[in-house]
Amino acid sequence: MSLYDSTVIALVHTLARRPYIVKEHRFVLRQCLAMPDFLGSAMELLTIFFAIYVIASTFAPFHRLSFTERIRILGRLQNSRISVCRDFVRFYQTLTTFSVASEKEWGV
Repeated sequence: MSLYDSTVIALVHTLARRPYIVKEHRFVLRQCLAMPDFLGSAMELLTIFFAIYVIASTFAPFHRLSFTERIRILGRLQNSRISVCRDFVRFYQTLTTFSVASEKEWGV
């Protein structure tokens, strides 16, 4: 599994507030693949940059951190002065919300 995939899976699990394996990440990965190339590539690069930032600051990949540590990192990004950081979290938060809602509503 690539660094991008494992980071997206960990992001989705953390934002869904479910530390265990769930299906929401498949919806999010499908939506990211369905984006136009210019947008999908930019989000993939931003996600990889986020993963490298986390490795540089915690000496561990995001998906290997504890659930509470991941929540702390995402909370810091949500309250960041840099709008790109806030928008990055909001993007994945929105996709995760749609995924959780569609799972509950439609049983997907």
